[in-house]
Amino acid sequence: MKTDVPQTTYLKDYKPYPYSLESVDLTFQIYDSFTLVTSEMVFERQSDGDLYLHGEALELLDLTLDGVPVVDQFVDEAGMLIPMPPQKRFTLMVRTKIKPEDNTRLEGLYMSGGNYCTQCEAEGFRRITYFPDRPDVMSVYTTRIEADVKYPVLLGNGNLVERGELENSRIGELDGSSSQVLVSSSPRHYAVWHDPHKKPC
Repeated sequence: MKTDVPQTTYLKDYKPYPYSLESVDLTFQIYDSFTLVTSEMVFERQSDGDLYLHGEALELLDLTLDGVPVVDQFVDEAGMLIPMPPQKRFTLMVRTKIKPEDNTRLEGLYMSGGNYCTQCEAEGFRRITYFPDRPDVMSVYTTRIEADVKYPVLLGNGNLVERGELENSRIGELDGSSSQVLVSSSPRHYAVWHDPHKKPC
């Protein structure tokens, strides 16, 4: 029987992350068989180095840097490496597709008892989107959650700043192109949460 063996991290091997993360805007579009996650991250380079993002069991749909598609990234089963951007400050947008209903590890976003739940500690966030999933990278988060109204509670960290019903035209796109707009047979709603205090993912 194969089991995951935790790796030991030693203080002598610690290296500061070369980028600060000013803000993170997350959008979760929850459907019955999958969830689309869009993450917009504002980075500022603090020292020279490539941008490494952890990521596990993710389907990458879209990746842009300041609105321009990134084509030179390296992706493997542990994460993604993007060569050092020339800009000191930039916005990275990552769009992924995940399947919480099939997530039996109970890390990241998963379904339990008919509810969608998250478990991000200690290294669960990397199963939601590509991200610097380490405790020394702190940021401010705004989270938008969209789902069918059969899920009445859309709860996130921080303060509720907006909620409402969704029009069909705003449901979303499967692959980032307007030709793949999703249509739901059920009414949908959304909630937006903002946490003003910096914290790790």
